[in-house]
Amino acid sequence: ERMIFGLTNAPFVFSRLMQMVLGPIKNSNVVWFMDDILVPGRNWSEMCEDLRKVLCELRKANLTLNLRKCVFGQVEIEFLGYVVSNGTVKPGRLKTSAIENYPPPKNPHEVRRYLGLTGYFRRFVHRYAERARPLTNLTKKEIPFKWGIEEQSAFEFLRDALTREPTLAIYDPRFSTQLHCDASADGLAGILMQKGSDNAWRAVYYLSKKTTDVERNYHSSKLELMAIVFCVNRLRPYLIGIHFEIITDCQALTYLNAQRTANPQIARWYYILSEYDCEIKHRPGTRMEHVDALSRSPTEEPGSVEEETESRGVVFQQMSYEDYILLIQRGDKELKKFIEILQRKDDVTADERQLVQDYVLEGGRLLRKVKIQGETRKLYVIPKSMRKTILIKFHDQLGHFALDRTVDKILELYWFAGVRRYARQHIRACLACALNKIPGGKQQGLLHPIPFPTRPFERIHLDHLGPFVTTSKRNTHLLVATDAFSKYVRMWAVKSTKTKGVLSAFQEYVNFYGLPERVITDRGTCFTSREFETFCEMNGIKHTLNSTRHPRANGQVERVNRVIIPVISGMLVHSDSREWDTKIGEVQRNLNCQVNKTTGKTPFEIVYGFKARHVDGELRLLAPDANEDCNFKEERESTHKQIRDRVTREQEKQTSYFNKKKSTGYNYDVGELVFMRRAPEVTGESTKLQAKYRGPLTVTQILPGDTYRVAEIQPEGRRAFITTAHVSQLKSYKNHEDTEDEDESGEELEQELDNTTYPTNDRDQEERAVNDDCSSEAEEFVYQPVRPTRVRKLPSRLEDYVVTDYAGTRNCQENPDVDVTPETEN
Repeated sequence: ERMIFGLTNAPFVFSRLMQMVLGPIKNSNVVWFMDDILVPGRNWSEMCEDLRKVLCELRKANLTLNLRKCVFGQVEIEFLGYVVSNGTVKPGRLKTSAIENYPPPKNPHEVRRYLGLTGYFRRFVHRYAERARPLTNLTKKEIPFKWGIEEQSAFEFLRDALTREPTLAIYDPRFSTQLHCDASADGLAGILMQKGSDNAWRAVYYLSKKTTDVERNYHSSKLELMAIVFCVNRLRPYLIGIHFEIITDCQALTYLNAQRTANPQIARWYYILSEYDCEIKHRPGTRMEHVDALSRSPTEEPGSVEEETESRGVVFQQMSYEDYILLIQRGDKELKKFIEILQRKDDVTADERQLVQDYVLEGGRLLRKVKIQGETRKLYVIPKSMRKTILIKFHDQLGHFALDRTVDKILELYWFAGVRRYARQHIRACLACALNKIPGGKQQGLLHPIPFPTRPFERIHLDHLGPFVTTSKRNTHLLVATDAFSKYVRMWAVKSTKTKGVLSAFQEYVNFYGLPERVITDRGTCFTSREFETFCEMNGIKHTLNSTRHPRANGQVERVNRVIIPVISGMLVHSDSREWDTKIGEVQRNLNCQVNKTTGKTPFEIVYGFKARHVDGELRLLAPDANEDCNFKEERESTHKQIRDRVTREQEKQTSYFNKKKSTGYNYDVGELVFMRRAPEVTGESTKLQAKYRGPLTVTQILPGDTYRVAEIQPEGRRAFITTAHVSQLKSYKNHEDTEDEDESGEELEQELDNTTYPTNDRDQEERAVNDDCSSEAEEFVYQPVRPTRVRKLPSRLEDYVVTDYAGTRNCQENPDVDVTPETEN
């Protein structure tokens, strides 16, 4: 069957056919586009040999050639609009003739057509954007079309510059390569240059881009780094897999590899650059004028560097896979010694023979014989400079699998000393893994029980429960207060979680039971508000906030909340569920009259000294009978002592049980980078696919009870994210510092290999499920965070007045238990 040309699918079918026929010898012997086939060669004999292979493949596929359309032994040839010759490339004659005969534009539409035609060859014209600016301005809607001397001069310059057939060097991966980058508020620019066989530097590619309005406000060092990222993204086909130098006039960037902390945007850019084998070097600005002009005259419209996805067609000499391995190995000093020993064969000492006994040369390439799971494999030996590329290929680009699977995949083709150790470091530093993978094993953080109070209502716990369906009284939530000593519960049905309703209920509680010494709450906005803090300060109450998303720290009231919902549901089985607030009093009475497992008595009995009377019961005092001569006060003190001893024993028992399932928390230092567990957000996308962690964040303060103060790193244009987190919500992040030991000898590498095992079936810990059992009734120590004093400035209209703050000013150093942070947790 044959496909007739002219049909829609004909080009695709023909391209697939050419790939099937010439694919095995592509790049090394032949390149093609549709029916244009090029057979390059360094000399006549090499070209004839490659031509013979191509003709044999075409004959096997029963394809015929039109001899009148074939040319052989050409020094120069036109291909895809370019004229390619020995080491150079220049614009094709067909398009340059069109530019030469192009008439002066008469309207903005014709100007755009002319700029599109000349812009196709912009990389051949130095400072193209600056020369074309008068024409570019005519394409703007707000500028009227007026053809003058300046526009005519720009038109003629571009025409002459391209019709003189400017040339660029053809890229060759074997030559020394430099990328010259520069940035200004106007744009980003770069020039790719290579040193030829005559030791002369020649331009291979010019590129530049305008900056956006936001990018113009960046610091100069950040702009310079953004220019480097822009250039390497655009020139990726040229730069990936080779060693090259980045030349910049910003000396700060030469220390980029030594910096251990950076804001998230710079961390992402550094992650992009880590894929390349590059070295950043400084050169004074006076010697960077060639690229500085391009940055101040960008050619392209502004666009985000991070969203840069445009691909460019490139003309360069591609190397085969085997030749690339050979080139990398021969360029490494350590591997070159092994190759030289193996090539000598006879003239080899005993020590050298012992050193290379597991190495072989096949086709000039160094391979290592490695025995894995009883199977002997011959693997390509990878130098140190290529290790990062291998890890990116087999970890980052193959699904971010864990250590064992990544190493197994690498050892199918490649080997290098310390492959498992290096892979572990790379995976630990992988941002994608850090954001999305939950570490396995025991959860960090042991239990730290709060010291038990000495009397009832000394310490209380507050929390909201809800929302529920709105009742006829417009109530939607429950405010629950629990006494830590007696476990006595008070509940109020409230219309919202705002501060006003909380203060009203809290004031009622204080009027009945007196002022507590401490109140513990979560980070709801009603508890972190200025009004609630002022109320606590004026009444001498210490206010303590638990860490974000860590309800175990407020375990007393959380345990009660877990009981309240099923009790209310059970009482409303045969009633209207919308009137749940009518059952609050009955639920509160039943909770306070039930024997608590920890204290051994009912909360009502501990508070009032006698058991409550029920409909079918009678009043029974705890006081002695009239015939007994006993002091009631001593009896109460004895009861309280028994409760304290019982609770202490229960705390020790529960702490021991809880800590069996946990591990000692990692001790983070101030300044260390961490990731914090985040809650799923309602964004319309699947919550299962959202990042599990937030970061990187830096530790700013160490607090009691395995708790840390963490903050976002240098946010741009917004307030920094600052919060408090328990050690169970954090995990460490280590930057992968790719340091090489210059004194590491081949013998040490051999010894390291002998001591290394390669498991194939065990999964790494980071693929296991996290143990998130936080159901213990025991309480955890709650930190007392510290916040700096806020400085308030009066409005200018009040400068002539004396203002008195009757509510008292806030001083967090005197009252460290009060903390107001932007993060909330209800």
